[in-house]
Parts: sequence; structure tokens; C-alpha cells
Amino acid sequence: MNLLENSRERQPLESPRLGMGFYLPTDYITNQHIENWDIRTGSGNKLEAADIEKRTGILRRFVEYHRTTEDMAERAAFFAISGLKEPVKVVMVSSSYPTGNNIAQTVADRLHLQPHTTLDIHAACSGFPRGLSFIKENEENFIGERILFIASEKYSPTLADLRENGLENDPSMAQTIFSDGAYGIAFTYGRDLKILSALDYRFPEDVSKHLRMPVDRSKARKPFIEETIPPSESGFFEQNGREVYKAVRNGVPPLIYRAIDKAELTPDQIQLVIPHQGSKHVVEALQHQLPDLDVLADYENGNFSSASIIKGLYKAIQEKKVVKGDNVVFAGFGAGLFASTVVVHLS
Repeated sequence: MNLLENSRERQPLESPRLGMGFYLPTDYITNQHIENWDIRTGSGNKLEAADIEKRTGILRRFVEYHRTTEDMAERAAFFAISGLKEPVKVVMVSSSYPTGNNIAQTVADRLHLQPHTTLDIHAACSGFPRGLSFIKENEENFIGERILFIASEKYSPTLADLRENGLENDPSMAQTIFSDGAYGIAFTYGRDLKILSALDYRFPEDVSKHLRMPVDRSKARKPFIEETIPPSESGFFEQNGREVYKAVRNGVPPLIYRAIDKAELTPDQIQLVIPHQGSKHVVEALQHQLPDLDVLADYENGNFSSASIIKGLYKAIQEKKVVKGDNVVFAGFGAGLFASTVVVHLS
């Protein structure tokens, strides 16, 4: 569906009531950098930049060597609320890895906010829609409240370095995929953004084993929401990329259609689907399985885990792919294997 052909009047999302912000590290690794490392695959072939782009669609990935998850969240939050006059009443932060602090409270303290609710969400790549699902579940507590939602992810320390026998520790070469960074959004619930439906789904246990992470659950600090993730044995991020791809390709599209139906909408009333940007092949597979929907692609700068959907929304707003009055699907999926899908109305 071509959004420009939509006959109804569509106004850009330029309301000062909706805020967005982000933080990206200054350091990054390009495909050419990786090619220059002279990595040899199991077949003895050199890992080349063109091969990485063809396999993942990713051109570069950002790496934060100095700042913490809290630091990145604070910076994204600062820009998300800059210029907004209404006080923030709720701060939520999604991060795959607990840090030993309540990250949401840390952000609130650093920015001198006085919210009545702070909440961390540890649900890997599904973190943002999982947080929105929680809001929907407890809607009466959030109507009319200014909510600041930040997704801050620092994966680089958990990835097997390809320069140090990385292919032995992680044949999926996760270092070629993930980016560090933080993205955030501030909105008044029910006025700027309304959740029409939410679905959470955990894949069968035999599927969950294909994606494992070195999450230290003892570092989670209340209050938090957690979707448990199988622990890795190596101490690094581990995945069977082929099996995860198959699970997402076959399992996520039905969830999206169910969420749309639950919202009492039809596919032609959805302007855009913004899925977690796992890789080029994952996004292309979803578009193929969702032929009557427009699926956003935004993977060139890497997989930002739970920050990827907010990042995609930022891109969609800037490029006017979504505007006031549109219905949008956010589809998160990842380690667990866990998926969270929400349908929202932007007003």
C-alpha cells in the first residue's frame, strides 16, 4: 500500500507534545573494518564486507566503549523531553541486561524528574512493546499521564570478538549484527498515543534454546518486568540464526494479524508495521508473510535490540511514513524466545 495514495487528510506528527530523542556512540565498526580483520570462516574463506552486507543488510554497527547503559539512557531521555512543558509522571526503561541499578530511577534522578512510577523492563528485543503491553494491562493507571520510555542497549561487551577466535565461541557472528545505543519517546497516554491491543507470546521451550544470553538476573532491581532468557554457556551471546529466523518467519506474522483483529481493525486500516530490526533477512521475510501490510526496513546501522522499534518510529515520523491519525503495529521478538505485539493509534 502506498501511503501517499491514502485519500484521507494526513497531518505530520509535529505536535510539541510528542518528544523523541536518541544517543548513538561516536565509535562504530563498518563491514570494511571487519574484512580488514582477515577472519576466516569454517570453509577457509575470508569474511568480506560484501558477504556481511548480503547476509545481514547491515553496513555498520555502533560500539560504546566508555558510557554505561544508564549514561546512554540519560542522554536519549534528555532530548526526548527537551522543550516539553508537562511534567513526566512515568519513566520506563527497556534494557536487555540488568546493570545492578534501577535504570529508570537513575534516569529520573539524573534529570531531576519526580515521577510517581519508575519501571525497568528486561525482555531483550521485545522490551519496548512489552512495556506498552504492561501499560495496556493497567490502562486506568496511565490515562492522561506523561510517559517517558527509553530503550538503552549495550550488547558489545557480550559479543564474542571475531578477532579472538570469535567464530569458535559464536558461529552466528553476532558481532556483525548488534549496535549499542539508546532511543526514547515521551508522550501523554490517551492523547498522543493510545494502545488499541496488545499480545504477548512465548514460543515453545524447544525453540527458546536457540537464543541464549549471559544475563545476570541478580543485577535486576525492583520494580522491573522480566521475560526470562536461557543462559548462555560460553558467557557470550549465542544463537542458532537459522532456527531463530524460521521461528520468527512462521510465528510472528500470525501474531500481528491477531493483534490487528483484537484491535477491531483490518489490515487496510494499518498504515505501517514496525518490527524489531533483527536483520535484512528477518525483515524481508516478515514483509513476504505480510503482503497486505507495509513493513518498515531500518537495519543498515545494526540491530539495536529493544531500541530498534523506537528507532524505526523515529525514522518513520521523519520520513512522514506515519502521521497523525495513523494506526501502527509494533512487533518485538527475540531471546526467550518471546514476542510482544501492540497496535497503537497516533493522535
